[in-house]
Amino acid sequence: MEKPVVYDFVNDVIAELAKITDGPYLHIGGDEIEDEHYKEFVVKAEKIVRENGKTAIGWEEVTQAKVDDSFISQRWTGTTKSVVDTRIIESICKNFYLDHGNIPDQPNTYSWCKKDGVSLKNVYDFVSENKKAIGVEGALWTELVHSDATADDRLWPRSIAVAEVGWSSPKKKDYTEFVKRLGIHGKRLVYMGVNFYKTPDVPWNTTKIKGVFSTVEK
Repeated sequence: MEKPVVYDFVNDVIAELAKITDGPYLHIGGDEIEDEHYKEFVVKAEKIVRENGKTAIGWEEVTQAKVDDSFISQRWTGTTKSVVDTRIIESICKNFYLDHGNIPDQPNTYSWCKKDGVSLKNVYDFVSENKKAIGVEGALWTELVHSDATADDRLWPRSIAVAEVGWSSPKKKDYTEFVKRLGIHGKRLVYMGVNFYKTPDVPWNTTKIKGVFSTVEK
């Protein structure tokens, strides 16, 4: 990382990505790295992103370095001691890592962050205490996901709860009311062929459907 050619390469990659993507952001990663050159590298990489007309996003460890204030930190542990005050995306693993089981000991899931899994309620109950938070993201790492059906099981219905967290005021959230509304959509998920996890908390309506939906149930 002491050689200029390293940053020439990084610039070539970021410039290409900036050219082929329409959005304003580029994610530079940066988590779980122990290296004496780490801080120097992420500062330079973040600057290269800005020089190519994009805003850099990276995992929270990046904020150990003095990156630009425009940087967006993606929190997954919430334990990093930041030296900059940046905007935040909340991806806390105990609430939003959907590679963890819906229930304890679910096969082909992880449990390193939360031993008893990340339940629908764990997702729904998340409230950010950071005034710099601009949104949330649920992550499904797919080392143990080997089929569409397995992906469905991990994503649904927890991704619906992720959306509800992102769109709703914490003061107006009510889990009991949420699962009642969610249960109605069981029929819709069945109709679409989604292999969703049938969370026991939810009063799922999974009656077989004849024909196509013509009205929305209330």
